[in-house]
Amino acid sequence: MTDPTAVLERYLDDRLGDHAIAEVTPMAGGGSCEIFAITRGAERWVLRRAPRHASSATAHDVLREFRILDAIKATSVPIATPILACDDPAVFGSPFYVMERVDGVPIRSGVPATWADAPETHGQALEQHIDALVAIHAVDWQSCGLAELAHTENYLQRQIGRWLRQLDSYGGRELPAAHTLAEWLESGRPSEQPPALFHGDYKLDNVLFATSSPPRLLAVVDWEMAGIGDPLAATGAPVLQAGSSSAELVDGLVAEPGDIRLDKHRMSGFWDTALDSILRNLRVDTLLFAGVNADQCVLSTLTDAACLGYDVVMVEDACATTSPPFCWEATVYNVRQCFGFTLLAADVVAALGERHP
Repeated sequence: MTDPTAVLERYLDDRLGDHAIAEVTPMAGGGSCEIFAITRGAERWVLRRAPRHASSATAHDVLREFRILDAIKATSVPIATPILACDDPAVFGSPFYVMERVDGVPIRSGVPATWADAPETHGQALEQHIDALVAIHAVDWQSCGLAELAHTENYLQRQIGRWLRQLDSYGGRELPAAHTLAEWLESGRPSEQPPALFHGDYKLDNVLFATSSPPRLLAVVDWEMAGIGDPLAATGAPVLQAGSSSAELVDGLVAEPGDIRLDKHRMSGFWDTALDSILRNLRVDTLLFAGVNADQCVLSTLTDAACLGYDVVMVEDACATTSPPFCWEATVYNVRQCFGFTLLAADVVAALGERHP
């Protein structure tokens, strides 16, 4: 069997015109793509490879990503400098590109430990985050060779139809509410802005910061969803931020005086919240689960609840996800097999009717 590292090593030798031993090690992270650390002589790189079984025709185009990075490498946008790209899957399993390695960390659940003693500097990280976004949108994409990527006519108008087609391509169950939401978005569609380069998935965990204090932004990473279009569609705004319109109750739900409402900070509603204490004080021991992102937020919270000793029930037709069908099927299967039970909303109504005729 051919050693994939040896094949890659020969390929790098041919492309770079020299010879050096290459050490290749899988790395964590990378989003939907795979990443590997490469040490070759004195060089330290990262190889970013498309997944072998992509869930979308456009979401894992690493060669397009390389093209964008190569075009903007001389601009003020902080990136990991691209080195080379390869479209031959025989070299390393699927198309890939190589870039310089940046020794930084993303911000996910907390700031680097070295920042802890200077909380007054933490705001600098957010200021730099915004500055980098401004630099991205300010790139002269036409002069740097990205004009062929631009399909700017009716950009915002095209997005809704594209989202619906992608949802339909998963082949899952019908979600009428998605079409209702699409109609609502279309009715409030804003005027088009002048087209600009956008990142497409701009957030703190797609940015690398130095671990030293004070905060210093080193590079914006994971450019696979970048493109040319309306910059307001990709500002990285936290759409589920507490107090925002996106975090409000949906039509049809009314907050009653006795309802309990908590803001959660992680995938699960039990981490870093008072939810468990509140439920135990109320002597609640059975939880019904409903909500969006069934395979993510709902399942994470349900799993934690089961591990904390609650009886858990997932209301299937009150949950939904935009993930591929196998994610939904696995969620339902795991709830039934490992954690609790599933039922339909009609079952709940019928049971309540029997107790309170």
